[in-house]
Amino acid sequence: MKKIKILLLFILIFTVAYGYKWEEVNDENGNFTILFPEKPLVDSQNIETEIGNLTGYMFFYEDSINKKTFLLMYTEFPSEIINQANIEDLLKATLKGQISGIDGTKEKEETIFLNQRYPGIKGIYYNKNFHFFTNIYLIENKLFQILAVTPDKSKKDMKVINKFLNSFDLLK
Repeated sequence: MKKIKILLLFILIFTVAYGYKWEEVNDENGNFTILFPEKPLVDSQNIETEIGNLTGYMFFYEDSINKKTFLLMYTEFPSEIINQANIEDLLKATLKGQISGIDGTKEKEETIFLNQRYPGIKGIYYNKNFHFFTNIYLIENKLFQILAVTPDKSKKDMKVINKFLNSFDLLK
């Protein structure tokens, strides 16, 4: 009986420290699907900008035990603003804003596409405490920022981060 209790305790500790119950999130408003390691918190807020009032949507999960954060944010812009914008500049400015917001240093930046159609940028950056991995996409008039944060870049961490970042797709 004592061996069973020890085994169950070991399994519980292993599951808490290393395992996730992946949760598929399907958002009709944003027209996307993504896998989060656990059920995320969902929030929205109005953002007053030079181009008017915008709404930002956020899906957020923080693993306080393993010190990891998973985040998806998107904002819908007026179509006329997006039609006038240089898409590459918009994506790069978004990445630059993420990096400067945490006093970070860029490690890597590359152009990516979702479904070989929608432009994006993949960024890796760090500060003195954390590594940040982000995919940013412009899909029609919605700007998506998918971000994972971790204190280190072990193979185990990268497997979880890549599963999260690479699971993002459109519903339709």
